[in-house]
Amino acid sequence: MKMTSLLTLVYSKFLLSCSQGSGADIIIINGNIHTMNENEDSAQALAIKNGKIIAIGQNQEILALNTDQTRVYDVTGKLVLPGFIDAHIHPPGKRRSRFFECGLTGLKSERSILDSLKKYANMHPENKWIRGENLWLAAFTNGNPLKTALDSIIPDRPVYIS
Repeated sequence: MKMTSLLTLVYSKFLLSCSQGSGADIIIINGNIHTMNENEDSAQALAIKNGKIIAIGQNQEILALNTDQTRVYDVTGKLVLPGFIDAHIHPPGKRRSRFFECGLTGLKSERSILDSLKKYANMHPENKWIRGENLWLAAFTNGNPLKTALDSIIPDRPVYIS
């Protein structure tokens, strides 16, 4: 038995003996589970209790946590990765662009984008910066408008486009 497998087994048994008497809430078996641990990067099964992973290893050792209340999912070799919770959101997005930025959504040509920016700049002489949002990169040869193109339509203020 490899040293890492032995350590995993010992660790799993330790977890089982530490306040896990009631077993797991969820068990996933027969998985291709990527642990993101460089020493033991994959496993076959895992157990979850109270929303936290409590054990990871081979089917047989993890199934020891099965109770009448445990939900067991056989993922038949499918990939299982650590969960990601992405807190990246844009709550003011559309409203902000309507009032504070030049919305470029749906404009597909260089000319239409530059015309829209120029019109917006003319309508908002009070803005120290001209900001555009939702640029379609493919409208420009190198994915972005050149400084010379922007300076030709708005020579007196900086332009920022996302």
